[in-house]
Amino acid sequence: MVYGDFIDQDARWPTIRANGLKWVETQRAAGGHVDVIQLPDIGIHGNGHMMVMERNNLQIAAVKPPLRPARSLPDKARTAPLYLSQLPAGARAAPIGARQSPLPR
Repeated sequence: MVYGDFIDQDARWPTIRANGLKWVETQRAAGGHVDVIQLPDIGIHGNGHMMVMERNNLQIAAVKPPLRPARSLPDKARTAPLYLSQLPAGARAAPIGARQSPLPR
Protein backbone atom coordinates (compact mmCIF):
# COMPACT_ATOMS: atom_id res chain seq x y z
CA MET A 1 0.00 0.00 0.00
CA VAL A 2 1.30 3.42 -0.92
CA TYR A 3 0.21 6.61 0.82
CA GLY A 4 0.99 10.17 -0.24
CA ASP A 5 0.94 13.55 1.49
CA PHE A 6 -1.87 15.66 2.87
CA ILE A 7 -3.74 12.80 4.54
CA ASP A 8 -3.99 14.63 7.86
CA GLN A 9 -5.36 17.73 6.12
CA ASP A 10 -8.39 15.92 4.69
CA ALA A 11 -11.59 15.07 6.54
CA ARG A 12 -11.86 11.50 5.17
CA TRP A 13 -8.35 10.23 4.52
CA PRO A 14 -7.19 9.71 8.11
CA THR A 15 -10.02 7.19 8.56
CA ILE A 16 -9.34 5.60 5.16
CA ARG A 17 -5.64 5.15 6.04
CA ALA A 18 -6.48 3.83 9.52
CA ASN A 19 -8.84 1.23 8.02
CA GLY A 20 -6.20 0.29 5.46
CA LEU A 21 -3.62 -0.21 8.19
CA LYS A 22 -6.09 -2.36 10.18
CA TRP A 23 -6.51 -4.52 7.06
CA VAL A 24 -2.73 -4.81 6.76
CA GLU A 25 -2.54 -6.07 10.34
CA THR A 26 -5.24 -8.70 9.72
CA GLN A 27 -3.33 -9.92 6.67
CA ARG A 28 -0.06 -10.09 8.59
CA ALA A 29 -1.78 -11.90 11.48
CA ALA A 30 -2.97 -14.51 8.96
CA GLY A 31 0.57 -14.99 7.63
CA GLY A 32 0.31 -12.59 4.70
CA HIS A 33 2.88 -10.03 3.64
CA VAL A 34 1.82 -6.46 2.90
CA ASP A 35 4.21 -3.56 2.50
CA VAL A 36 3.12 -0.07 3.52
CA ILE A 37 5.03 2.78 1.92
CA GLN A 38 4.50 6.32 3.18
CA LEU A 39 5.93 8.44 0.37
CA PRO A 40 6.81 11.42 2.61
CA ASP A 41 8.82 9.07 4.85
CA ILE A 42 11.11 8.25 1.90
CA GLY A 43 11.42 11.84 0.70
CA ILE A 44 8.71 11.96 -1.98
CA HIS A 45 6.35 14.84 -1.37
CA GLY A 46 3.37 16.56 -2.97
CA ASN A 47 1.15 13.59 -3.76
CA GLY A 48 -2.57 12.96 -3.39
CA HIS A 49 -4.45 9.73 -4.01
CA MET A 50 -4.20 9.76 -7.84
CA MET A 51 -0.48 9.09 -7.92
CA VAL A 52 -0.44 7.89 -11.51
CA MET A 53 -1.56 11.38 -12.57
CA GLU A 54 0.98 13.28 -10.48
CA ARG A 55 3.86 15.19 -12.06
CA ASN A 56 6.34 12.96 -10.25
CA ASN A 57 4.60 9.71 -11.20
CA LEU A 58 7.82 8.18 -12.60
CA GLN A 59 9.54 8.80 -9.27
CA ILE A 60 6.66 7.05 -7.50
CA ALA A 61 6.67 4.17 -9.98
CA ALA A 62 10.38 3.64 -9.29
CA VAL A 63 9.69 2.94 -5.59
CA LYS A 64 10.21 -0.75 -4.99
CA PRO A 65 8.87 -2.54 -1.93
CA PRO A 66 11.43 -4.55 0.05
CA LEU A 67 12.28 -7.88 -1.55
CA ARG A 68 10.72 -10.86 0.15
CA PRO A 69 12.08 -14.40 0.07
CA ALA A 70 10.25 -16.66 -2.36
CA ARG A 71 7.52 -18.74 -0.76
CA SER A 72 5.91 -21.82 -2.19
CA LEU A 73 2.17 -22.24 -2.42
CA PRO A 74 0.35 -24.80 -0.28
CA ASP A 75 -0.19 -28.12 -2.07
CA LYS A 76 -3.92 -27.44 -2.40
CA ALA A 77 -3.29 -24.15 -4.22
CA ARG A 78 -0.58 -25.69 -6.38
CA THR A 79 -2.86 -28.46 -7.63
CA ALA A 80 -6.09 -26.48 -8.01
CA PRO A 81 -7.51 -26.50 -11.57
CA LEU A 82 -6.64 -23.34 -13.44
CA TYR A 83 -8.76 -23.92 -16.53
CA LEU A 84 -12.13 -25.54 -17.18
CA SER A 85 -10.34 -28.22 -19.19
CA GLN A 86 -8.54 -29.29 -16.00
CA LEU A 87 -11.73 -29.98 -14.05
CA PRO A 88 -12.51 -33.65 -13.37
CA ALA A 89 -14.79 -35.36 -15.88
CA GLY A 90 -18.43 -34.49 -15.23
CA ALA A 91 -17.60 -31.48 -13.05
CA ARG A 92 -19.10 -28.13 -13.92
CA ALA A 93 -17.82 -24.71 -13.06
CA ALA A 94 -20.36 -22.43 -11.42
CA PRO A 95 -21.16 -19.27 -13.35
CA ILE A 96 -19.59 -16.10 -12.01
CA GLY A 97 -21.75 -14.73 -9.21
CA ALA A 98 -23.52 -18.06 -8.63
CA ARG A 99 -24.01 -19.34 -5.12
CA GLN A 100 -21.21 -21.68 -4.13
CA SER A 101 -22.96 -23.31 -1.20
CA PRO A 102 -26.17 -25.36 -1.11
CA LEU A 103 -27.86 -23.01 1.35
CA PRO A 104 -31.63 -22.61 0.91
CA ARG A 105 -32.74 -19.39 -0.69
